[in-house]
Amino acid sequence: MKKTDVTAVINAHREGLMVASTLKSVAKAVQVANEHGISVEVMAIADRPDDVTLKVLESFDQLSLEIRVADNGDLAESRNEAVGYANGDFVAFVDGDDLWGPEWIARAVNAARKETRECVWHPEVNLYFSDTTQWLFHHPDMDAEDFDLWRQLVTNCWTALSFARRSVYLSHPYVRNEISKGTGYEDWSWNCTTIAKGIIHKTVPDTCHFIRKKSFSMVQETNTNEALVSRHDLYSYLSAQGVKKAEPVAALTS
Repeated sequence: MKKTDVTAVINAHREGLMVASTLKSVAKAVQVANEHGISVEVMAIADRPDDVTLKVLESFDQLSLEIRVADNGDLAESRNEAVGYANGDFVAFVDGDDLWGPEWIARAVNAARKETRECVWHPEVNLYFSDTTQWLFHHPDMDAEDFDLWRQLVTNCWTALSFARRSVYLSHPYVRNEISKGTGYEDWSWNCTTIAKGIIHKTVPDTCHFIRKKSFSMVQETNTNEALVSRHDLYSYLSAQGVKKAEPVAALTS
């Protein structure tokens, strides 16, 4: 059986008609990847979806789409389930209301194949948008001279729309969100855990994701409930490694 290079995972829930835009962006990224000789399978894992979301997924005909309906009630568990089904050497995540730039898969594969270390890859830029506003956020690269690893303890430096070898996700599964019990932020926890295991988080040059800001999201629910980041060992790792905090840059004076 022919090897699959990448499994593209769409995490869907109740996005309704918006998931069509995500599907179109994935289809374009798959087309570009195929033009570079990269094989991609696309899986939508729909966790307790509403009827509209499921119908949009089922009727989309611009790519071959495997749809798996899940009953996890949790994004972390749905990511883990998708990884278990994946056949690709690499896995790339996108949420059902966000968008990839067209060259994301091709550029991420190219960067990953050139790197000898185990890495998790992120787009260089995120464009956040809503009906009323938009702004840019630049992902940091752990290889940058001014990157402070301690920063990851107080703010999540990277989104959940990551790209890595399937083996990375298998070895380090996401921790279930237990927001009602006070823990959440599965992507933040996962980023911390992988760093503590010696995995490098890097950016892919000249790539962008488009992140839709919603009136209510899991992050907002987590904040409202004053939940903490799920367990990880990053503080112990940084302390044991003797990692020093970056020195603040002196202010310019006239």
